[in-house]
This record gives sequence, C-alpha cells and structure tokens, in this order.
Amino acid sequence: MRRRMYARSGRRSTKSSKRALRDGFTTEEVRAAKAGWLQSQQLSRAQDSELANRLASESYIGRTLAWDAKLEEDIKALNPDVIVTALRRHVDPAKLTIIEAGDFAESSP
Repeated sequence: MRRRMYARSGRRSTKSSKRALRDGFTTEEVRAAKAGWLQSQQLSRAQDSELANRLASESYIGRTLAWDAKLEEDIKALNPDVIVTALRRHVDPAKLTIIEAGDFAESSP
C-alpha cells in the first residue's frame, strides 16, 4: 500500500512538472506563491533567533540584508512568463530523479 502511494506521488510530481512546463502558471498562482514566500521571509526576520542566524550565515558568505532586500524585489517583479521561460530553460522532466526513502514494508494492524 505505502509503496503504491509513494509511486503515485512520484508520478504526480512528474505530471505536475510537465504540466507547469507546458501550461505555465496563472497570474493568481504566481501572486499567491510570491505573497506566501514574502510573508515567510518577513516572519522569519521578525524572530530574534532567526534574524541572528540569518545575519551570521549571510555575514559568513559575504552578504548583507541588502542582498535579501534585492532578492525580495526581484521576486516581486516575477511574472508567469518569466517563470515559465526559466523553467523551460533549466528543467527537463526526463532528467528529473525521484527518490523514495523509508520503510515501505506493510505494517500489520
């Protein structure tokens, strides 16, 4: 049962990738995804420990919060056409690897 469930999940991922490459995304899908990501970034910065970790890790790799601000502006500027063009340039579903890990033995009731 579990093995079949994971196999279906892998097929769904492949179908979703192919559909995204073929049809792209709607303006509403992109708006919702951007809003969710931007909100998660804002909430992350609002927590002291998260902000301290971010400052430390970004300092280590030579970035500042200005880099984050630029990334957020770049994300805000994305539209469905730009996204699907990038996907088509960089993603080939035939080269995607789906890896299943875990204990797939049937559990007894």
